[in-house]
Amino acid sequence: QIYLMIFEEKCMYYNNNEPNTTLLVMHNTNEPKLDQRVKEQIDVQYDIKILNPQNLQILENKFTGNGIIKTNITEQGQYKLCFSIHIENEENTEKKLKEYKRQSKRVDINITSMLEMEKENNLNKLDETIQRSSRLLNKVKAAKSQQDGSQYRRNIIEQKITNIGKWYKILTMLSVTIYVSLSFIASSRIKTYLRNQKM
Repeated sequence: QIYLMIFEEKCMYYNNNEPNTTLLVMHNTNEPKLDQRVKEQIDVQYDIKILNPQNLQILENKFTGNGIIKTNITEQGQYKLCFSIHIENEENTEKKLKEYKRQSKRVDINITSMLEMEKENNLNKLDETIQRSSRLLNKVKAAKSQQDGSQYRRNIIEQKITNIGKWYKILTMLSVTIYVSLSFIASSRIKTYLRNQKM
């Protein structure tokens, strides 16, 4: 984002690392930001100049509104982009020109290249793929964790049932043993009692 005064020039720089690509200059011109002392707005002309790493001008163009300026570049290095605004109607008096010089225009500028745009789009797609994969992996982990938890609970229940079965068998055998022992003792005592009665 840059602010330009009338007849003022501001430059930006772009470092190109590709041997052959298309330079993209996206622009958006807004309503002028007026000084309180300025009573009227004026129509201006927006200009752009692009210089290659050897400082030779490769493009001069006019622009306004929202749009993209495309330029093929074949050299690696630093490109210079200069922006300026001029009054379209030059029939103004010197007094008005002095007044207009207090006006400034805001221009939104974004400089990139076609290859960078493609890389950025590819990276965005890669990020989306990674995010989708991550979400899917988390769902699988959650499902597996739930399944593992259910399996763990089933194993504990089965183990308890097995233990109960073992204790049931032990208690049954112990009960039979006690019953047989008590029956034997009772039978012996009854026989002894009857023998004593006969005597």
